[in-house]
Amino acid sequence: MNRLVVMAGLTLLIHTSVANAGVNETEFQQMRQMLEQALVRIKELEQRHATGTLVQKDGVKVSQGGSKTATTAGVDSAERIAANTARLDKLSWAERIRLNGDFLYRYQLDESKDLFDTGNSPESSTNRNRQRVRAHLAVIANLSRDVEVGLGFATGGDSPVSTVQTLGGAGSSKSIQLDLAYFDWGFGDHFNLAMGKFRNGFYRPGGNGLFWDSDWRPEGFDLRYGDDLFYVTTLGTWFEGDSNKDASKFIYGLQAGFTPNLGNTEFNIGAGFWDIKTEGENCFDAPSKSGGSGSGRGCFGNTAIDAQGRLVAGGTPAIYFMDITPLELYASADFDTQLPWGVFVDFAKNTSARAVPGGPSQGNKLDTAYAIGTSLGRGKQTGEWQLKLSYQDIEADSVLGLLTDSNFGGGGTDSKGFKLAGKYMLTDQASMGFTYYHTERQDSNGLENGSPTTSNPFDRNTLQVNLLFKAK
Repeated sequence: MNRLVVMAGLTLLIHTSVANAGVNETEFQQMRQMLEQALVRIKELEQRHATGTLVQKDGVKVSQGGSKTATTAGVDSAERIAANTARLDKLSWAERIRLNGDFLYRYQLDESKDLFDTGNSPESSTNRNRQRVRAHLAVIANLSRDVEVGLGFATGGDSPVSTVQTLGGAGSSKSIQLDLAYFDWGFGDHFNLAMGKFRNGFYRPGGNGLFWDSDWRPEGFDLRYGDDLFYVTTLGTWFEGDSNKDASKFIYGLQAGFTPNLGNTEFNIGAGFWDIKTEGENCFDAPSKSGGSGSGRGCFGNTAIDAQGRLVAGGTPAIYFMDITPLELYASADFDTQLPWGVFVDFAKNTSARAVPGGPSQGNKLDTAYAIGTSLGRGKQTGEWQLKLSYQDIEADSVLGLLTDSNFGGGGTDSKGFKLAGKYMLTDQASMGFTYYHTERQDSNGLENGSPTTSNPFDRNTLQVNLLFKAK
């Protein structure tokens, strides 16, 4: 009877563990074999207990046949359990290492009045078609229950906000870059510390890129606190970690919010602040590296001046006119109804903004950005779909243009317009989708084209058709 109870309990325990842990067939058979060995041992002990007569021999109770019972059997069982535990630990090393990543194939059409190479006439109309790919691959290892180490690679060049690679060059080899190299240590009840090159931990309302492109990987440290209701994220990152180079800069940011659930609705409400000391510093990207989207891409829309303090159209040498220290307020709500839907709003104001002297801005501050949007559908499992629609207006000096969404308006600040995106889940790990950007580059500080004393706004529309595969 005892054996049946033990067998039922162990069988239930193993089946429950398998269901919860996703053990593969080989590991399940090994666990089953260990169970059968344990049952054989229990049966043997029961038989000895039923038929044997206990005597004292060398201070140890044994049966008349000389077999060890009780005390020694307990030692044998302990040794067997220790051996099986060690065996399971050896088998579980693979579970502590995992791969994740994605592959994207994209067709992209850009329509714009500005030229895509070296031209700068707003009257020129150019269409550009591109076949593009993107791939991420990361190896993540859990060294212990609390420590994770990651190493990842991605396609693309040295842009901080894009890992998409355009096909061409008669099949020439394409660049692979270091994308991740970090450790993440969980300590206390709800704290995590990451250092190295890691994924951006800041919350992006609606997945929108008002502040940060999804491909940006900070380099520094990230300290986070999070429980079921509150979270705080602090970030310190080096834009240039070598003091012998120009623009050796350290920036920091803070974001805090709370996530209450009311009925079937999940809220996320919070605020953030970033301190980015850029005034008087050289623009992080020279115009020659801009990919040819007009002559004002060195500061990616942020107001630039020359060494004499005069407005320049992003020309060399261009330096930042002011610091970028935006204060952010945001809120989102996701409704878990029969047809899931959500809304979000994100607002930013540069607290260090200065009036832009002369030019098309007429002495105004260009310090405000906001985005609002909604989504319909979940788009996570096979057969599910999702649509997203948002509107964004991002003035020239509201946030750091270098790190904003690289697709909206061609990247950078000083743009406004709509973004419409949709996807359909072909499987749990594959989707087909599109994104359409209908935007205008406002040229409110005269940096885009021609003279900084005049404004030459122009439309820029982008269509992307995506086929995405994810390894979870």
